[in-house]
Amino acid sequence: MMKQLPEDEYRRLYNQLLVQIELHLSGCRGLAHLCIAYGLFPEEDYPRAFIQASHAVWSYQTGKEALSLSETWKMGAFLPSGDWLTSLDSTIFHADTVRRFLRMQGDSPDMFLWYKQYIMPETERHIYLENTHRKPLLDDELARFLEKVLFMK
Repeated sequence: MMKQLPEDEYRRLYNQLLVQIELHLSGCRGLAHLCIAYGLFPEEDYPRAFIQASHAVWSYQTGKEALSLSETWKMGAFLPSGDWLTSLDSTIFHADTVRRFLRMQGDSPDMFLWYKQYIMPETERHIYLENTHRKPLLDDELARFLEKVLFMK
């Protein structure tokens, strides 16, 4: 239906209704993922907790993107600079801190253990040059690789 609306009505519907739904949905998803991560922590299932915390970060980022899309020429840069209304930047920062903490629990000291244990091909696990394989993956990359390996089993 929205595709049939004129551009200004489309933006009005998105800005006044759909962005609120997206913010609420992404926030609920982020919280659900953080709760799952906290549940996995006492079990010391750090890789899966890390994946869940990553999903929380991505959910909150989705909400921030929805809010950014709702900017109009009248609002200018108010919404992104008015993050105190939603605290999305702070929420993303804290969820990312949880994620980094979880990674330090299980992937330390070199931030290479999970790659070696779960992602590296079996043929390379015992014979490889440490100095050529030691580039740690970024958190987003590692979470996506781990998810493929751990949740496909």
